[in-house]
Amino acid sequence: MDNKKLKSENTKLVIAISSRALFNLDQSHKIFKEKGIEAYAKHQQENEHVILEPGVGFTLVKKLLKLNSKKTPIDVILLSRNSADTGLRIFNSIEHYDLNISRAAFTRGESTHPFVGAFEADLFLSSNYNDVQKALQSGYAAASIVESKSNNSHPSQLRIAFDGDADRLGVVTKDGQVIFPDRQMMLFAKDVLTRHPNGQIIYDVKCTRNLAPWIEQHGGQALMWKTGHSLVKAKLKETGAPLAGEMSGHIFFKDRWFGFDDGLYTGARLLEILSKVANPSEVLNALPNAICTPELQLPCAEGEAFILLDKIKANPQFPSSQSINTIDGVRVEYADGFGLARPSNTTPIVVLRFEADSDEAIQRIQGEFKKALLAVKPDAKLPF
Repeated sequence: MDNKKLKSENTKLVIAISSRALFNLDQSHKIFKEKGIEAYAKHQQENEHVILEPGVGFTLVKKLLKLNSKKTPIDVILLSRNSADTGLRIFNSIEHYDLNISRAAFTRGESTHPFVGAFEADLFLSSNYNDVQKALQSGYAAASIVESKSNNSHPSQLRIAFDGDADRLGVVTKDGQVIFPDRQMMLFAKDVLTRHPNGQIIYDVKCTRNLAPWIEQHGGQALMWKTGHSLVKAKLKETGAPLAGEMSGHIFFKDRWFGFDDGLYTGARLLEILSKVANPSEVLNALPNAICTPELQLPCAEGEAFILLDKIKANPQFPSSQSINTIDGVRVEYADGFGLARPSNTTPIVVLRFEADSDEAIQRIQGEFKKALLAVKPDAKLPF
């Protein structure tokens, strides 16, 4: 087989995972090591109806398959060093846990990495270090998946991460909920406003509509501004606001800091606030939330995105809207949500985002945006 990974035009995300990462095969592997292949095969056949316990990668696979949809197609492939007959127990376990895995390769003891390319997998996950190294050497994306040693039962557990240059902060609660930057801003605004009553808090047009009422509820003035790192920072300097942030994750503290974004400092401020409570995840999960789409993109010709938005702003047609903000594209406010269309500052696309109290409301809002966009660009291939 050619070691080059030949990816077809299929946009499906394909993840290959080893059977020992998906299920706990430690006992079986011990029999293989101590008594040989025949004893191992006999053990697997005699226990083919005994369901295997989840392995280190089981939860990840379960979550990936839960995300699977027409808009986000995900395919999980099983790669196993078992033979097909001894692998029956594995598929019985897959069926038991209702995992949507239908494709697999059984290599009868040989390395599984050559099949990564055969299945056009985007990523190979294995608990076998050697298989991962061979896959990497062959040009495939691969990673070792290992058991976490953290104490998952501790109520104060919190996961934080930073982007490549550490100017943005990622936050995940103990139960796996991502706290996006606009909700992080709620926590920071509440804290900052205790020292700056009636202070101005700046946020960009992509942030949740729950943020402005939260700021006002805690004694501040909410100011929506244009998206863009430099634009938000400049507005902070112009107004003297103690805090500003945008949905992309750049958060600027003027309160007790120098007015620029620093992910490490933002993380320290977060931990300072949450160190005062017994259950940080409970506090974060309780922050106001809403149903929202990810950032959607409408590809355009160079410069076209700005022209399209100028046309929409000149004659906005959103029948059920309450108000329209044109500071950066069009952000249309409704009684039960908002829709946003703005030209990207860096790439030739229209950026779209929707938030509402229900899925039905999002569909209704998207319907109005669809009519508005098709009116100015009839050939648009909308991402919703």
